[in-house]
Amino acid sequence: MSAVDTATGLPCRERCPLAAESGRPRWAESRLLSSKVENGSGGRLDCLLLKCLVAGGQPANLCFLEPDLDSTREKHYRVLRAVEAVSAVVSGPADIDEVLVTSLQAVLYATSADGAEVFLVDHLTGEVVMRNGLGLSADAMRALRQSVSVDRSLKLRADSHLPLLAVGVKSGSEADETPGTYLSAPLVAEGHVLGALAIASRNGEFDIPVASRTLFPIAAQLGTYLRRAPLSTHPPSNGSGAQTARLRIHCLGGFRLFVDGRPVPLSRFRRFKALTLLKFLVANRGRPVPRESLMELLWPEGDPARTSGNLRVVLHALRRALEPEVNGAETSSFVVCAGDLVHLEPSSGIWVDAEEFVRQAGAGADLASEGRLDEAIAKYKSSDSLYRGEYLQDEPFSDWW
Repeated sequence: MSAVDTATGLPCRERCPLAAESGRPRWAESRLLSSKVENGSGGRLDCLLLKCLVAGGQPANLCFLEPDLDSTREKHYRVLRAVEAVSAVVSGPADIDEVLVTSLQAVLYATSADGAEVFLVDHLTGEVVMRNGLGLSADAMRALRQSVSVDRSLKLRADSHLPLLAVGVKSGSEADETPGTYLSAPLVAEGHVLGALAIASRNGEFDIPVASRTLFPIAAQLGTYLRRAPLSTHPPSNGSGAQTARLRIHCLGGFRLFVDGRPVPLSRFRRFKALTLLKFLVANRGRPVPRESLMELLWPEGDPARTSGNLRVVLHALRRALEPEVNGAETSSFVVCAGDLVHLEPSSGIWVDAEEFVRQAGAGADLASEGRLDEAIAKYKSSDSLYRGEYLQDEPFSDWW
């Protein structure tokens, strides 16, 4: 089959940006081609050319060809909507975690992948650090990533500072009959590789061309954003205990949750009252709350006989949102029900930014009163770094905190 560029009439290979050796390298291009086969029939092809790292870490050129048909347009619309969603958040006041979570949600929506994750290159050590993930569990993503030898590709990309797409495809075996595909695109800005955006699918018919078209423009926007974002590549973890806490709760500014270092999308709370209940328990942390008080909070005009059952349903929904793998018979790691009382687990397994803010500010005041001004200033700065907005600012009309 021969193919020519519809814009120039020249053969594709004569304008292939990957074949050019001179000038600034262009590592991705998409364009329409006019094709002819031996019987003389022709058509239009949607062509995507990419510079890639394949499984094993070897550089390669990939060319994806798709018929330019009406049936493919819905896929392209989904890609455009995903790109627009990321464009809106990277150009607004959102912090790094909101930007990354929105980007992960966008690529999952556009590609129908099972999982997505973001890696960032630590600017001090040069190591590739996993920052956020959605969809598949961390263990499932790690197993698939390692099975297609992408870990080495990520390291190679960070060392070489080359904008490359890493591709790996895992075949099913007797030990594991589930095949999988793993793709990652670099986060690049001003010639520097800042990280990688990756997706994984267990679908044997996963659409790699659509996934590639989605990853690259979103990764390009993230790269530009990260280049100007004055934030650490590590998850927010100010204060003692944040690194080891299984559940991190951020109440200053937008309400955000992290379990085992991975963000918990608020959309996981299928019942809105489950999210309200969690916020109330956070605001009353350290004080067990009677079930009757919770029923009055959530259903102020409700029949106690009915709201008692409703509360059990909402508590179950809250536990499942925080720990989807926990079934009804297991004890929650975070939400404790003891007789008629409900409260959050009080140990260091749960970290709350507002509590840490108060601790750091209090420590700064104590140091200042002792005349240890340099240490006091350090504590005040640590406290200030936690403040990202008003406490529970998304509950402006609530009077329970």
